[in-house]
Amino acid sequence: MILNEDLLVRKVLDFGCGFGSDVKLLKEKGVIIEGYDKHYFPDYPTEKFDTIICFYVLNVLLPLDQATVLMKLSQLVKPIGKVYIAVRRDLRNEGYRMHRIHKKETYQCNVVLNSKSIFRNKNCEIYEMEHFTIKNKSNYDLNPFLSGNDYRIPFTESKHFFAFHSKYPQAEYHIILSHKNIVKDTSGFSIDENIELEFFNSFCIDLMKTRFKLDAIEVKESTVNNRLIKNNQWHLQLLG
Repeated sequence: MILNEDLLVRKVLDFGCGFGSDVKLLKEKGVIIEGYDKHYFPDYPTEKFDTIICFYVLNVLLPLDQATVLMKLSQLVKPIGKVYIAVRRDLRNEGYRMHRIHKKETYQCNVVLNSKSIFRNKNCEIYEMEHFTIKNKSNYDLNPFLSGNDYRIPFTESKHFFAFHSKYPQAEYHIILSHKNIVKDTSGFSIDENIELEFFNSFCIDLMKTRFKLDAIEVKESTVNNRLIKNNQWHLQLLG
């Protein structure tokens, strides 16, 4: 479906490609593609891609590992690129089971994302993921940081949070981390959101240290006022 709809544009990454069978097939069809797999093609990509596919990876991961993959996908796709994520819809039971072929205990779970669904049948669903700051440019009703005609340069994102380069940097490297919705503070966060925030913040700090070769990151908790909707927006500032 992805190939037939001409969605694999320019340079493509197959994230979690396994043995690389799809990569080989798509190369034969003229797609400029490379594969990454933690076990079989372990050289982690060092560049960004126009299109990323991630097929049937999230279903075999625990929630925090799913979050890590989503953050990595967001970090690897170009600002105006797209990610296509396929998940299973034919699971009858979630949890651990013995793999029929490999005879090893494996984990399977149903995955529901808050990205746009572009295809679904009884066996699978395909989501299309774009950078939050690009997809929602100028939507200040959703988040004050999206106001204005220009988009915020994305850094990475998770299910409920996004990080981007500050438009008015207070340091050489200045990343802002915000909830995707309007929130005045963290008091209304669910347990899952608090866990995700801690995980996302650590991921962003580690990514800043690695990418910008920094030894330490200053973290400042702040609010910004959006005069258009008369509300404050909680956020973290990561300064390096």
